[in-house]
Amino acid sequence: MKTKINSSTYPAILFSFILVLLSFNSSHVFAADKVVVIPLNGKSTSTTLTVLDSFSCTSLSSVTTTYAKISDLGSFIQNGSSSTIEATFYGTILLSTSTGSGAQFELRIDDTASSIGRSRTPITTSDVGNIVHISISGIFTNLGAGSHTVSMWARVLSGTGTNAGVAPGCYNTDHVIVKEFE
Repeated sequence: MKTKINSSTYPAILFSFILVLLSFNSSHVFAADKVVVIPLNGKSTSTTLTVLDSFSCTSLSSVTTTYAKISDLGSFIQNGSSSTIEATFYGTILLSTSTGSGAQFELRIDDTASSIGRSRTPITTSDVGNIVHISISGIFTNLGAGSHTVSMWARVLSGTGTNAGVAPGCYNTDHVIVKEFE
């Protein structure tokens, strides 16, 4: 006997199938609606995801050629002492004025720059005065288990600048995703 399945039920069947797979293949930990643990391909290694989205629009009134902190964006807990962390900021930034050739914004953890590569984005002279949509990602190692803080820093490349801001306009759309690879 053949059973006909109406095509309008495909999404529900797919969702149910995925839900069953997840319940057998992984352990999920939800804490404060922000953390989930996902095993990688059935191996004992896992990834912990933390979403930081409760920071507000903040700016640094005066910007020089030396990096300065705009704001702490939030904290996360690293579980493994030798884990690798990937932090990615998705959002908007602004440099209101610049007497030089633009600026750089840098994502940091515990006030320290990425240990592998760079976690920066430029603001060109044509971007100055405009809200710029960006993503910045960085890899961080040797942090150790415990609580760590993600922050945004800025500097101008030459001259001076004003109002280097994170989440300008206060639209509540900016966020940071932190991935811990154990």
